[in-house]
Amino acid sequence: MKERVEYYDILRGGAIMAVIAIHTTGNIEDLYTTNIMSFNLAVIWRQIVGFAVPLFLAISGYFLSEKSVHDKDSYTSFLSKQIPRVYIPMLVWSLPLLALNLFFKDANITNSLILFLIGGFSVYYFIALIMQYYLLLPLLKRLANKKGLVLSILISFISLAVFFYFSKMKLISIPLILYAGSFPVWLMFFVLGLYLGRNKILTSKKILLVFVLIGLFVSIGETHYIFNFTDSFQGLGIKIGAFIYSFAVILLLFSLEYEPKKRNILWRFMAYIGRISFGIYLIHMYILTYIVRRVANEIVFSSYLIEQMFLITVTALISIVVISGTRAINKSLATKYLGF
Repeated sequence: MKERVEYYDILRGGAIMAVIAIHTTGNIEDLYTTNIMSFNLAVIWRQIVGFAVPLFLAISGYFLSEKSVHDKDSYTSFLSKQIPRVYIPMLVWSLPLLALNLFFKDANITNSLILFLIGGFSVYYFIALIMQYYLLLPLLKRLANKKGLVLSILISFISLAVFFYFSKMKLISIPLILYAGSFPVWLMFFVLGLYLGRNKILTSKKILLVFVLIGLFVSIGETHYIFNFTDSFQGLGIKIGAFIYSFAVILLLFSLEYEPKKRNILWRFMAYIGRISFGIYLIHMYILTYIVRRVANEIVFSSYLIEQMFLITVTALISIVVISGTRAINKSLATKYLGF
């Protein structure tokens, strides 16, 4: 496995901040009739931060590109270490949501338990997704070449088209765990990470930046089209334009691999956020929903972007304090059971 490089901790830090940003945007469609300027800003902002999940997947693939899983023993050893690291904390943090579902929403017990076990509550679909890639790693490593990468892109785009047809055109309600937690949908990004673990990026940074901007414009335009077509912003990050943009962002960020001669406070802080990004992912929705939004509702913000910065910053800082405090008490237990 590749050695830990602090630059990729910085990328993880940026990615988890983008995850928080995605979840602070709220119901963008509500702004359409109340503040059209804020609505347009929200659409653009949501597309800019949409690289979060793809970047996490690419980083995971990158660091697993040299992982030995070629025989039964190495494969079994890999799974026995990796899956509990993500699955046990997911179950722990899903327990309150299971209780809420059963006692306050009067949900079906069997369905609720299934959702609990497969990562079907809140944002935990990502755990189900990454475990699928762990299980498929021996097969996916064979795609870490140009032809395999093209094939993975085709699979992702076909998956997007299928989900768009059923959810947007046939208006069939598809659970988040199904359309966001299915490995074919995001396959191109994990395979891209595997590919980049073995190959250098030869395209110039200027050209990659142009593709980033083109992808962003396409993603914004596609968002408006989908909204006009469906009156809904569900699945803003799971569409072709967003995937093109995210693909270009990943290529650009990986081509920039940078280690400063002197690490300033911001660099060290972002690297620390990257190292605890999994813990932040696990708890940030609780903090955002039950603490930060309630405080924000009592404040009058002068603009949409200022409100977003408040929500993102305070959610991140509280998450960091909770994780750091818990790790200080018992790092081993915090890591094993809480994902900290």
